Amino acid sequence: MKDAKIIKAKGRGGRRPGAGRPKLAVTLQRQIEKLCIAPEQIDPEKILASIALDPSAPAAARVSACRTLIDLRKEPAKPDAAPPQKHEIIWNRRPGADA
Repeated sequence: MKDAKIIKAKGRGGRRPGAGRPKLAVTLQRQIEKLCIAPEQIDPEKILASIALDPSAPAAARVSACRTLIDLRKEPAKPDAAPPQKHEIIWNRRPGADA
């Protein structure tokens, strides 16, 4: 068995274009295309509301949908009129020791 050579079939194995698991965005795009839905017609708020109101949905999904809806409806935080003042560092030095 020591003399046996490992022979690989030509053109197999290794990295190939199109091989491997598809990316999530590609998978979602394919699902949308299968359903013949235009992406402009998808309303995330309506989808979340339907999940929140669906009694057959898991409780965790319903709560998560409600939280997300609340966050979407909140107004974005407004920045303060004046930025906070930076505090200066006061060093205690000996009198007359200017460096």
